[in-house]
Order: sequence, then structure tokens, then C-alpha cells
Amino acid sequence: RRSLADMMAYTRSLYQDQNIIAEVVDAPHPMGDPAMNCFPCDVYRLFQTDPLVWKLLSECESYAELRDRFDAAVRHAIVNEHFVGIKCHVLEVCRRAPHYVSAEEAEKCYRRAKDGEPDAKETVYMASFCHMLLMTQTLDFPVHLHTGLTGKMTYKDIRNCDPLCFVGLLNDTRFVNSHLMFLHVGFPFVRSASVMAQSYPNVWIDFAQVLPWEVINFPSILEDVMSFASHGKISFGSGAHGHPELNWLAAKIAKKSLEIVLGRAVE
Repeated sequence: RRSLADMMAYTRSLYQDQNIIAEVVDAPHPMGDPAMNCFPCDVYRLFQTDPLVWKLLSECESYAELRDRFDAAVRHAIVNEHFVGIKCHVLEVCRRAPHYVSAEEAEKCYRRAKDGEPDAKETVYMASFCHMLLMTQTLDFPVHLHTGLTGKMTYKDIRNCDPLCFVGLLNDTRFVNSHLMFLHVGFPFVRSASVMAQSYPNVWIDFAQVLPWEVINFPSILEDVMSFASHGKISFGSGAHGHPELNWLAAKIAKKSLEIVLGRAVE
């Protein structure tokens, strides 16, 4: 009844109850879209690059053209439109572990990629991803990377969603100053995410999957991560899927779980 009477007031009451003062959103709406006014707090936007890569692949005649237009679009989003970071699904798109791909390699297989050959498309995608990681070092923005299982088994190989897949790429000294946020820290790879955050100075992890995926056992999951990863590298989220109640519940569960874990630590 409250939501029917005034949805915004109802949402605001939920956020105020849990003192939610800001939200990071990866919605596809352009900056300034009125649809984004549904959040009763400060909103920080992530720019989705996966759709951009596939759009440019269909439009561009060479990888050099794709890279230049991709670079310009990302720069515009970060510098001019004030997106705070990037969101992409590299572990789901690529069947092979993330690795460095040069512009020359991408150019050689570009025509095959335009024709839809899976390996060639993956090579072009990975080259653009590596280019973006280098951009983070000059423009100072994080790349949020979807990891773990968040409710469905439709990926080609769920093992690809393990954050440890990034070890080879992050051991490449070219990317030592790139900024990566492993998003969702999803079950069953929470320990992998903890190891990555503790082992690499340029990696952070985010629990943006409290609901609806991992609720009852969340204190134990949190304890696993906090037992190894530096606490300053851990953040919380919800994966709310457009429902304000999930943000409210996620905040409650996160706070209660933190209370339980820190209580155990004190004991």
C-alpha cells in the first residue's frame, strides 16, 4: 500500500532505515536519463563496455578503428560524462583465461571476428580489454569484473568465473598499476577473490551479491574473505535487480553478518 501511494517516499524510507547514502549502478541508461532519478541517494554510474565492443565490431573495418573509437568512447564516459568506472563480463565472454593480446594480433584475426568466428571475436575482445586496463592507469578509474556464480549455470564453463583466472594477466608487469574490482565475489569462488585481493595491490573485491544469492550462510562467507583479504579492500553491495527492498535487506544482512564475524574475532 505504501509503494502504491508513493513509490519514491517508500523507497526513501527503506534507504533511510539502513542509512544507505550512495549506490553504484551499472544500468544501461545514458547519463542524465530521468529513469535514474528513482534512487533516493547519491548515484555513481558504471559504463558498460561489452555492448560497445560488439557494436564497434559490427561497424568498424579494422581493429585500429575499433580501438580508437573504443578509446574515445571510454574517455568521453569517464572524463566528460563522469562515469566512475567500467563494468564488463570478461570471464563470461572469454573461454580462455585472460591474457595480453596485442593490437597486431587482433588486427590479424579481425576479419574472421567480423565474420563471427568465436576464437577471433574473443581475441579482439581481449585486445580491447587489455587496452582498457592500460587506460585505467592514466584516467584513474576501476574496472568492475563480474566473477562467481550469481544464481544461474548458463555460462559456457562456470570455472571461467573464478577470479584466479586473472593471475596470469596480473603477473604481467604492464598491468601492475591498473585498477580492478572483482564484482559479486560470488559463490563458490569467495576464497579465490580473497586471495587475489590480498596478493595484488591493484585488486579490490565487492560483495554485490548478498541478495538474492547467498543469505543464510553469509556470515561464514564473509568470515572466509575477511580472514585473509585486507579489510580495507572489501566493500558491500546487493545486486538488487531494480528492487529497493533488496538493497534494504542486503544492508541489514551485511551489517548483522559483520557484527557476527567481528564478535567471533573479539571472542
